[in-house]
Amino acid sequence: MRSRRTVLAGTASVLALGAGCLDDEFGDVSGSTGDDGTDDDGTGDGNESDGETDGGANGGDETDDTSDTSDTDDADEGDGFSSETYAFQHPDVPASPEAALLLDADDADDWLEERGSDDGASEFVEETGFEDAILVALEAEGSDLCHELVLEGIELEEQNGDGDGDGDGDDERLVVEASVSDGQDETQACAEQITAVALLVRVVFEDEPVTELSATIVDQEGRKHERGIGVDTATAETATDE
Repeated sequence: MRSRRTVLAGTASVLALGAGCLDDEFGDVSGSTGDDGTDDDGTGDGNESDGETDGGANGGDETDDTSDTSDTDDADEGDGFSSETYAFQHPDVPASPEAALLLDADDADDWLEERGSDDGASEFVEETGFEDAILVALEAEGSDLCHELVLEGIELEEQNGDGDGDGDGDDERLVVEASVSDGQDETQACAEQITAVALLVRVVFEDEPVTELSATIVDQEGRKHERGIGVDTATAETATDE
């Protein structure tokens, strides 16, 4: 049985839940702000690595005008794993995009408690069986209440380089990419409010769960932020503009 371990990359946020998109006739509202590309070190010792600009971001699912922005996507099948996501908002905006690898229920509960209560997120955590699964927690800044963090890609990558396809949790890492989307269509107006957009990714493995993560988050300005996270270490990250 694994011991209780949390590996956080970046600054922890202590917050309550944000509100969702408003379908009012306010007209177009602008005023987005992004970070300046200078990021703090994550927990543990690490080395900086440069990313490249990536402007790709999917449109998000529409949200109603009375509840906070949150959504659970159906499970997707990968090679040796399946994944499912839950997106939500909270008001404590991180200084830069952050990632965390949550390996047991206590770690996940602690992470969620620091960001305020969210019934949907709590239920998502409770439904996770950590015997064969992990949670990846991602956060970034959104410039209004329609922004959301969406999963762009997820795969298992072998680290031993033998290419035999028979890797287990000890020689594989999970590679995840997400991006900030404005989540808005032509008929929707959004209230201007800087908020944190968060994404929980539940990954269920056919074999032993992996304990290494490579996470890339593309912020709303198109800057790519990279994190390398393991049980005992986490690499720092930087962002660059093209």
